[in-house]
Amino acid sequence: MDMQVAPRWTDRDILIPNELEQRQIFHLLKKGSSWTRWNRELDYYRKWAEIAENSVREADNNNLLATHESHILYQHYVKILKGLAIHEEGVRRLRKGDRRVFLYSEDYAFFVRSWMPVSYWQTFRNKVNIGDIRGGEKTPYWEEFLKALNDLCDAGETGGFSGEPRDPDTPASLNYHLWHAVFLERLPYPDPLPELPKRPKKDVIIATGESVPFSGIWEPLDKDEDQLWGVMNYLHGETRVPTYRESYIDHSDERLGYGQDVIPVRWRLLWRDDRYEDGTISEEEKNYFFVCPEPEGPERMFKTDPLEYLKRHNLPNPFLVGARRHRGERVEGGEPCPRDGYWWSPANKSQGRIFRKGEIMPIITSREYAESYWLWGGETEKK
Repeated sequence: MDMQVAPRWTDRDILIPNELEQRQIFHLLKKGSSWTRWNRELDYYRKWAEIAENSVREADNNNLLATHESHILYQHYVKILKGLAIHEEGVRRLRKGDRRVFLYSEDYAFFVRSWMPVSYWQTFRNKVNIGDIRGGEKTPYWEEFLKALNDLCDAGETGGFSGEPRDPDTPASLNYHLWHAVFLERLPYPDPLPELPKRPKKDVIIATGESVPFSGIWEPLDKDEDQLWGVMNYLHGETRVPTYRESYIDHSDERLGYGQDVIPVRWRLLWRDDRYEDGTISEEEKNYFFVCPEPEGPERMFKTDPLEYLKRHNLPNPFLVGARRHRGERVEGGEPCPRDGYWWSPANKSQGRIFRKGEIMPIITSREYAESYWLWGGETEKK
């Protein structure tokens, strides 16, 4: 697959999560790939299947099936039961530590195949909502059926944080964008929120196009340097290492305030997922909070457009008001340092060091760079 390599990151304000956001994302990735999350969704699947059964039985008793006056037929109920059985098997295997249940492989794909009847009824519901199909006035338990369907769909709130893309050429699922800036801080977390795990003693690094050796949470790196490039992702073993959709500040976009490019990257292992292989479930999973479809939870944040949310609540776009939520903040040589931290210049990377606020930034002459400028690399020096 041909792709354009993005310009040097020194020429961009690359958006990456801050330290707190990294901990929040790590927590959501673990929760989204956990047995607790998928077993919880299974409960909602069972409730939906139970209502479908009640519907077809009552419709049959009232001769609605023979006259085609009910939307839900026995054939639909059978497909829902098959989907439920596949989902149950996926949860059972995951409980034993088999993470192949997430794959799109024909031999596995349990959670993909179990969702097929759900997708059918999502499309059917949408056609009813826009008037393409008449409502289910004579379908027994129709409103209850739709509510159970909606609850099942909402119960998968963290699935997008750990799902495998269907197309192997699709970039990794997560990249830093407005949704994270708006909603991450509004979601519930354990108190205290756990720290990030210590990286393995020996770095495990893989590159776009290679094979992921095992499932876990991986950090994207610059293709040439060990510089954090964006948002960690859950990558699945036995899949191809994905590209990454980098995000960068772009104030010329007066709507979003940032742009994106798909680039090849290297991924460094942060945490290897070996849960459940010893037959136990961590105590940590008792502290997993879910907000959907419970009515008292935050308002559908996992499915809400952040721009619409900001408009509705009269809040500013953090990417358009000068908020610096990223590394890449720039200061010209000869100007005072705007804040304490590690600064480095693309004109001479070896001169990067800690500068204090107010200290005059050196002017470096370079044949490659006509301008002398410095970029903020974080609050502490890179090791």
